[in-house]
Amino acid sequence: MPDADLLFATIGGLLSILTMIIGWSANRIHERLGEINDTLTSIDRDLRHELSRLDNRLSVVETKINNKSER
Repeated sequence: MPDADLLFATIGGLLSILTMIIGWSANRIHERLGEINDTLTSIDRDLRHELSRLDNRLSVVETKINNKSER
């Protein structure tokens, strides 16, 4: 019987270590995904700003073209 107790204790210890490693890995992945999300949010904001600037510039060009064609 002592062999069975030792086996169960060893298996329990190994499962505890495995659970700890999986939890640590999941925490690292979650932190990294948060950083990626922040980066993508920043890129999205920059692209929207650039698109808005291009839209404004296009509107100015269209207005000038329309004004010239009316003359």
